[in-house]
Amino acid sequence: MSDDVVIKVENLFKQYRIGGAKKGYKTFKDSILMGIIKNGY
Repeated sequence: MSDDVVIKVENLFKQYRIGGAKKGYKTFKDSILMGIIKNGY
């Protein structure tokens, strides 16, 4: 095997937001259901 470095990562961290607004992923189904709910059907 070779001793060459293929992937090198430095200073890797995660960032968390506590109490922040959630703007999650919306599917087409979610959009349709929200439209139905908002219009009172």
